[in-house]
Order: sequence, then C-alpha cells, then structure tokens
Amino acid sequence: MSRYELTFTIPGNPGDGSINAAYQPVKRGKGISLAKTKLGDKFSALVALIGRSAKARDKAAADQIRASPVVGARVTAYWPRKHGKLARVERLAFGDVDAVIKATLDPLQDWYGKGKRKKPGAGIYDDDARVVESTLRKRYDRDNPRIEVVIWGLEREP
Repeated sequence: MSRYELTFTIPGNPGDGSINAAYQPVKRGKGISLAKTKLGDKFSALVALIGRSAKARDKAAADQIRASPVVGARVTAYWPRKHGKLARVERLAFGDVDAVIKATLDPLQDWYGKGKRKKPGAGIYDDDARVVESTLRKRYDRDNPRIEVVIWGLEREP
C-alpha cells in the first residue's frame, strides 16, 4: 500500500489552540475540574472545518487513512515569536508545543468533546487513539503563525 497523506494548515497563533488556552480550571464543590473556554471551542471548530475540507479535497487519501488500522501524524506549530516577558500576557504559553497536539488531533476524530458538548469532528479517523506515531515540531514565524498538520495511514504499528 502506498502512503497517502492529508496535509493542511490551521492559520493563527498556536497558543490559541493549546490545551493551556482551551481549558481553564473551575472550582466544582470541593474539587477543581477543567472547563473548555470559548477560545478552545472556536479553535476546535476551526480544526474540524479545515480537516473536513482537506478530506473532501483528497478523498483517496482520506479513504486510505480511514481504512488503515493505525494512523501517523506530524504537527508543526509556528509560533509568532520566541518566549519572553510578554508571552504569558499574550497567551503564548511560552511556546508550549506539547500543549498544541491534543487540541489539534482531537477535532480530527468523528466526534470530539464529552457529554452534551459532543460535536461532529472532521472524521479523518474514528478515534485519536489510533494515532500511534506522531512527530511534534516547534518553529517560529513572526509574520505567519500557524499549525501545519500531516496525517497518514499505517499498515501496522511501528
């Protein structure tokens, strides 16, 4: 089986799509839980929309990925600048690259969210638990911050 890939770009600051920006701690009774923010909801909806568009643009690759037992992913986050004093104020999370991958891969599933907040995703794969190989990169591009995503199907776990 030859390797098919879906490639797409999510425009904007990767910090807006990080778990750090997408969830906030909320006191519930005696404990604290995480609640999704409006920014997190908007980012997830954007990723799902762009993912559906990529799937429609390259149906052969999308079908091969769906048929594959496991999936690989490469996520490259291009931050607008290197960390500094104002990074925390501007919610850049100091370029916290590992906080970006979950928020990016979750909306690419058939469904994302929990309970009443469950929403249709891009449908590139049924469950992100099928992602067994991933590469995460951090880069800087002041003029064009973005997240570049490549998803491919694998015949078996590496």
